[in-house]
Amino acid sequence: MGRAVIATRLPGLAEYLSEGETGLLTNPGDPAALAEAIHTLWRDKSRSEKMGQQGREWIQSRFSLEQWIARMTDILESL
Repeated sequence: MGRAVIATRLPGLAEYLSEGETGLLTNPGDPAALAEAIHTLWRDKSRSEKMGQQGREWIQSRFSLEQWIARMTDILESL
């Protein structure tokens, strides 16, 4: 969607986010850190927009429909 992401530092989430480049990470169970991350992006619209754009580009470069089809084709052919 081209939006900056705020996620918790948990396996499965943190691997899809580059801290400070595509979004912000907070520790699980830390509402103060979550609030600060929200305020950080809210106060700096250009930073938030840049992170969102970079995140979208990262996802598109790794998870396009064509790449998914190629992976599924490889899996099916290996069966």
